[in-house]
Amino acid sequence: MVVIVKTNKEYLVTDLDTDFYTPAGLVKSEWLQCPSQYNFEHGGTVQIYPARTQDILRHTKRGPQVVQAKDTGYIIARTGLTPRSIVVDAGCGGAHQTLMLSSLVQHVYAYEINQKHYEICKENVCAVDNVTLTFGSVEQHDVTGVDL
Repeated sequence: MVVIVKTNKEYLVTDLDTDFYTPAGLVKSEWLQCPSQYNFEHGGTVQIYPARTQDILRHTKRGPQVVQAKDTGYIIARTGLTPRSIVVDAGCGGAHQTLMLSSLVQHVYAYEINQKHYEICKENVCAVDNVTLTFGSVEQHDVTGVDL
């Protein structure tokens, strides 16, 4: 699970086993395990809730140009992807489209040939568990049994 920690600023937290420090106070790891609203020892509150796709996208690192949500929506509508679909994203760039697709399909196999983009993509997809990221060209791999 990935959570959003919201004080006066919003944070995406992927390591739920470690205390998280904010300028407003210490967010205890046990709080991260059970999303709710908590009070800091020295006053103030923190809201913790499970991250949604749009939360993850808001916190992704930007690098290469991204496919806009409206364009990904059009692709999904035209191709008829379902929650059981398996998708290949060849040239995943910064992983925006990869993340949007991963919220809707069973699994996404993402490929990136640019080392800099691959590193950004790797950082961005760590929040989801249904993406397999590969450095290299999709042409160099046997990709069969996929829906798109």
